Amino acid sequence: MQLCLTIFIAFLSISCAYELGYKSKNLPGAHTQIKIPMFTNETKIIGAETYFTNELKRQFYRSKIANISDDAPVKIVGKVRRIYIDQDARGSKEDFPNLPANTVITTSYNMTIDVKIEMVRKADAKVIWQSEFSDFLLYSGAQLKLEGVNSSNTLYNQSAVQNNIQKLASIMMSEAHNRLTENF
Repeated sequence: MQLCLTIFIAFLSISCAYELGYKSKNLPGAHTQIKIPMFTNETKIIGAETYFTNELKRQFYRSKIANISDDAPVKIVGKVRRIYIDQDARGSKEDFPNLPANTVITTSYNMTIDVKIEMVRKADAKVIWQSEFSDFLLYSGAQLKLEGVNSSNTLYNQSAVQNNIQKLASIMMSEAHNRLTENF
């Protein structure tokens, strides 16, 4: 009997601790409806804003923390501020003896994206939450027969740029959603 009572008290304390430790997520001001207009794109890469807008919407559809509506009292305004692609350029006659002189070979790229997000109250246009996000992703250039050598295939690189923007949008908007809905 003593053992059963001890187990019951332990179970009760664990379950109570679970309830006390759980914190529901919601938006600042406990809003249940939001508007997410298309992000603005301040970069030269066309269409990048659609990946970020769609991914943030997807995060809210998935979490069901707030409904997306055009008549919402708050809106989330996003700006894709910078997409920077840095090339790891290398190449010399010693590295690749079969290539023409002064050839520069790009073997990998580092993409960095900066995004700013604000939550704005519709009634008075007051910013009630804001944050900036920055992340990067490494990716390889197109490969030819020689390992480490890429082609000048612009279609491949354009496709890789779009795919990596989409990957970073998914990562960054998941983080944005988590930051936006924590501790409110």
